[in-house]
Amino acid sequence: MTSQVDYDFSLARKVAVVTGGASGIGAAIVHAYAAKGASVVILDKAVEPAEREVTEGRAAAAVKPPWAGLAEAISPPDDVTG
Repeated sequence: MTSQVDYDFSLARKVAVVTGGASGIGAAIVHAYAAKGASVVILDKAVEPAEREVTEGRAAAAVKPPWAGLAEAISPPDDVTG
């Protein structure tokens, strides 16, 4: 039994929310979804790179999640990594 994948599809009239979409794999996903016609919303703590994706027409919106920076707000500075 063989299965065949149909890569000829459209995401028009669909909304995709991509977490971490400002860089790396997330940005690649944003580009792929946008190329297929989706309206993409980037949810990322890195607001400037995410907004650049909007400016360049690959995303419909960039949002900094309200919990971004929460670890730094509730942890002593020595305990925060990354």
